[in-house]
Amino acid sequence: MILDGKSFSGKNLEKRIGKEKLAIFLLWMISRKPQHGYEIIKTLEEDHSILRLPASRIYPILKGLEKKGLITHKKTMQGKRARKIYGITPKGRKVLAKAKEHFKKSRLMTEYAEDLLK
Repeated sequence: MILDGKSFSGKNLEKRIGKEKLAIFLLWMISRKPQHGYEIIKTLEEDHSILRLPASRIYPILKGLEKKGLITHKKTMQGKRARKIYGITPKGRKVLAKAKEHFKKSRLMTEYAEDLLK
């Protein structure tokens, strides 16, 4: 956990910050750029994000988002590997917009986020 100087990682990540918030975060990442799961993992690592999401956590969340119709995938070949490139659906954009409105309504969360970025 960040309070003890470590990154959020491991089996209890969903419990620490909430599975739904992680799903919204992944939905947001995919809304910015269609990408495959490994690309998401690499982006988080390269960003030095406090989030460390192993494949065993990313792919079930992506599957859940797809099952709900919030994202879809296209299979493509990259070299010799087949990849699922995930993209956001119109329904996913609506859910993401609602999530943004929810977060904007929280004055304290907005102030907290702004203060962290100063």
